[in-house]
This record gives sequence, structure tokens and C-alpha cells, in this order.
Amino acid sequence: MLCRILTKLTALKIFLSVKVIEKAPYQSCTTLKYKIKLPKVIEMFTAKLMQHGYRISDVVRSLNPYSGNKRYISIQRFCLLTRFYTDKHEWVEINDKIGTIGISNYAQEALGDVVYAQLPEVSANLKQHDECGALESVKAASELYSPVSGSVKEKNAAVEETPSLINTSCYDKGWLFKVELSNNDEIKGLMTEDQYKEFLKSNKQ
Repeated sequence: MLCRILTKLTALKIFLSVKVIEKAPYQSCTTLKYKIKLPKVIEMFTAKLMQHGYRISDVVRSLNPYSGNKRYISIQRFCLLTRFYTDKHEWVEINDKIGTIGISNYAQEALGDVVYAQLPEVSANLKQHDECGALESVKAASELYSPVSGSVKEKNAAVEETPSLINTSCYDKGWLFKVELSNNDEIKGLMTEDQYKEFLKSNKQ
């Protein structure tokens, strides 16, 4: 019965958007879309999504309440990683326990053309706010500070070879290093993007 209804509804090509709230404080999910319109089915899937939060797999298993047969419906799950900032203009983007770290657009503009990047060594253990490297430009030099505590898992060799990536792509190709977080609670003390924008505005006044 459920299969017949789903087949008919799929033909209508009507999408229902269901918002999912992440449990993790540093991630949020975009809207998930299903080719489903049946309220009972939607209720089951929404409840299951909210129950499992961000840990839900890309393929959701649902039970047919009428026959007990298992039904599978594939969905896509797109997560947006939230970026957090420090008052020293470093940023960190968290994916599970791994934090990718770089400097903000404001910082790279203030530095000017970066010509040298000294990054922390892989396996180095850092504490939050530890000095862990340095950047040099044609007009200034700046120390790097770790926004979170953890063990360095990777550094961006491309940035060491081509430091100008920091200027041209500070949030993407110009990331600096990655750490495995040892204390997720430290994220709560950092600024969100909106808070960081307000911080920059207040400093200009």
C-alpha cells in the first residue's frame, strides 16, 4: 500500500522541505528535500531525522507500519560547516573532531602580500591561544595563534610553497593547518561570523 502511494506521489514531482537541526554546536544542515507528500510518511521520516540528528546516514531506513516490511528511501544530506573567529583574526571550521584553521580576510588584507608562511609541525600538541607559527608579508609580520586545543594532523604544504594563496583564497585554498580537537567546548568562547563582523565594526570606531 505504502509503495503504491509513494509511486503515485513521486510522479507528481512535488518536493517537501524538512529542516533538520544539528546537535553539534558547530554544524548546521541545509534543507533536505524528499519526493514525498504523504503526511503520515513525512511524519515518520521527520521524527527519525530529528531523533538521530546529524548522525543520520544518507540512506534512511523506515518501517512500513501496515505490513512490517522494510522500505528504503535515499536522501541527500548537505552540511554547512560553521566558521568561528578569534579576536586575533584566526578562524576555525569544524568537521567532526577536525578543525581547519586559517586567517580571516580582514587579516590578510591588513598584512598585504604574504611571502612566507611558517606553520606548526604535524603531531605538535597545541593549547588554545598558543603561538604556533608566523606569516610574513612585504610590509609586516604576524604571529599565528591556535584558536583551539588539539594535535596538528596536517599543514597546508601548498601555502608553504605559495604563500600568496592566503591572499587570494584565505577561506579555501589558503587554509593553514588542521588539528584534532581535544576540547570541543572551547568553540563556545569563539565568535560566530556575525559576531566577528560586529567586532570588526567596533574596532574601526
